[in-house]
Amino acid sequence: MVTKIKPSHLSISRYNDDLKAEQAKLATAQKTLDDANTALAKANDKLNAKKQIVDNAQTMLKADNDKLGQLQTALSDLQNAPEKLTTAKQAVADAQAKLTTAQNELATATNKLNELKQTAVTAQANVDEANQKLATATKNQQVAQQVLTQAKDELTTLQQKEALAKQVAEQQAKLAAQNKAKSNGYHIENNQVVDSQGNTVQGWTVKNGQMLDPNGAIIKQAIPKTVNAAVSGAKGENTNSAVVLTPGSRSAVQTQVANKNAQLPQTGNADSALALAVGSLLAMFGIGALRKRKY
Repeated sequence: MVTKIKPSHLSISRYNDDLKAEQAKLATAQKTLDDANTALAKANDKLNAKKQIVDNAQTMLKADNDKLGQLQTALSDLQNAPEKLTTAKQAVADAQAKLTTAQNELATATNKLNELKQTAVTAQANVDEANQKLATATKNQQVAQQVLTQAKDELTTLQQKEALAKQVAEQQAKLAAQNKAKSNGYHIENNQVVDSQGNTVQGWTVKNGQMLDPNGAIIKQAIPKTVNAAVSGAKGENTNSAVVLTPGSRSAVQTQVANKNAQLPQTGNADSALALAVGSLLAMFGIGALRKRKY
């Protein structure tokens, strides 16, 4: 029986699912990081624009202050120019308002930039975690694949060993059946397997003129030996017959029959037919009667 080894197919499937899930999370985290970087770039652009506005406002404020100084100098010289002083003061006030607005916008942009930086840090942490999980899932999948490959190799080795053992057992059984057939004179008669005594052998069959043992293996027949035997016929006449000597027959009987046959004359077709009939009878009743007569 083939030993069944159950490789961890379910673990591999689970690891594959985990791998796909972690890859999806990695893609999501990467997109979040990309969006955060894009927003950060835009915020930097806006911040630079705001800084430029502030710089421009500060430049204008300086210019206005310079102009105010000039106007104040001129005012001190020209006490009769109140409108110019008022205009200069208004210009200074407007420049201060613009500076305040620009500073507020700069603070807002800075806060937004800090938020985006924090988002980028969080997204990077998520990416790192996703990469770590992906590496773990990939390693687990590789280990599971190695276990599965080793299990398959071991199963193949066991199957080869069992197949070889089965072939050896079949050859041993066939050899034992062949020896048994040879020892007991198994051969085919009337499309049946019989032993040297003509008894039907149970479990043995005949197919296409060949003997099959109980396991279905083809076994060679035991080859019977034949000699010519001389027996007394009617009115003291001698006839020739073919006697089948099965395993266990005495060699002395074979010698006696052969010697008598050598002394008998040939009497033609009729005597041959009679000898054939007598031989058939001897084959049916066995050669035991001949041995009993001798002894």
